[in-house]
Amino acid sequence: MAKSGTPLFISAQREATGTKQKETIKECFSLASQNLPAGEPLDWMETNLPKKWKLNGEIVEFNWD
Repeated sequence: MAKSGTPLFISAQREATGTKQKETIKECFSLASQNLPAGEPLDWMETNLPKKWKLNGEIVEFNWD
């Protein structure tokens, strides 16, 4: 959700955060710090758990299962 245009907060255990995870977290914080348009759920009228979103002008579909 780093591209959603909203603040990004995480809570990660140190022992579960390796080099790869730290790099990904850094990238996500970089994306989240940009002034982006707010994420827009596109299928919110059909479901209580929207899967289709417009994020930074791009249509993205998530699988929450």
